[in-house]
Amino acid sequence: MDGNTRLYMKDEPASPLGCVEQEQLCNPNLPEERQCSPLGSNLDLFDSIASSWDGRYSAEKQEFIYAAFRFYNIHFHTFLHGLGARMLRSRDSLYSGFQSPLPPNQWQLDVIHWFNIALVSTQEAFLEMAAGPSDSVVVPYFRRPNGTATKVLSTAYTSFNLFALCSIFIAGILAIIVFYNMELLMRLMEERFSHITYQRYEWDMNETFQLHRLAHEEPGAGPWSGSPHSVPVACQSQKLAILDLDNPKRPKLKAYHAFSKGSSHCRDDNEDNANAIDGERRASRGEYACI
Repeated sequence: MDGNTRLYMKDEPASPLGCVEQEQLCNPNLPEERQCSPLGSNLDLFDSIASSWDGRYSAEKQEFIYAAFRFYNIHFHTFLHGLGARMLRSRDSLYSGFQSPLPPNQWQLDVIHWFNIALVSTQEAFLEMAAGPSDSVVVPYFRRPNGTATKVLSTAYTSFNLFALCSIFIAGILAIIVFYNMELLMRLMEERFSHITYQRYEWDMNETFQLHRLAHEEPGAGPWSGSPHSVPVACQSQKLAILDLDNPKRPKLKAYHAFSKGSSHCRDDNEDNANAIDGERRASRGEYACI
């Protein structure tokens, strides 16, 4: 560092840029080969307004489009006359008269910037044509189109199909209800349209809660309430079977009253036989009940 600052100056302080401005009008609703009019001057653009909409626009609507392009004078030279050097993107990196390095395609970036300004101005022209001038002095001389229902697309709002939304919502609720009641519905259909079969009972008895009931009922725990097609529940004050660990390698379930000598809960053989007969009758009807 020798304390000196090196500055560089261009051999040419500026280089001229000449532009030829051409315009075309495009309608995405037409076939691809007819979507855009040929590139041409601003006057040629006006001639293509009618053909670009395939004669479906009334004369008043075509006049509205013509006025938006014609009277707002959206051209590069208009912006350059009004903004001057502020149109250049290179001013963003200009500080106190010193310009930071610029990319080789800076002039192309500037032209793209001008084009974007023209697009935004075109959109604004249609909005102002529909809303009217903001200057109250000009309002008496402004003639609006006969149709007052002018629709302008805005990002502040979103439109949706209420019928479709409600249909999806209702269908979703019905699907959830059917899902949680599928087993019950299928069982009712089986009982209504088919006979009780061994295969159906075997399917029901292999359900987890029914297997639990079968394991405890075998050594004498019970009785149980509830249909064989639902969740079996031991009757109140009944004791379930407990583990018999006489052979720890092969534990099994054993009735609880077998370990309670002289318990008042035991019933005589006649009562057990009567209950067994009644239980068989209930089982033949497909239900269990506390005795």
